[in-house]
Amino acid sequence: MFGPGYILSWDIVNWLGNNRNNLQQYMKGWEDRQISEMIKWGGRAEEMWTEMEKEEYIDFEGTNAIFSAPMTNNTILVHQLKEVHRLGKAIDYFMGHD
Repeated sequence: MFGPGYILSWDIVNWLGNNRNNLQQYMKGWEDRQISEMIKWGGRAEEMWTEMEKEEYIDFEGTNAIFSAPMTNNTILVHQLKEVHRLGKAIDYFMGHD
């Protein structure tokens, strides 16, 4: 896989939602880069990882992507969640409702 991925805590998600008007300048372009710029602009970044173990970073199961795999207890980041049902399944899994 290539490109950065982001794991956002709920307080960051709320902050993004509450600052939507202030973040309009970041609404065009690649979403991963723009999320990074939003977080930097707001002084919200405290920690980041540059490497993950193979089993911690997967593509959503069944996407035909090279790292497509089921979510496990070792999964930290799931890629390919751009469809609502995939995002919902990932949220359910991480919330313990799978």
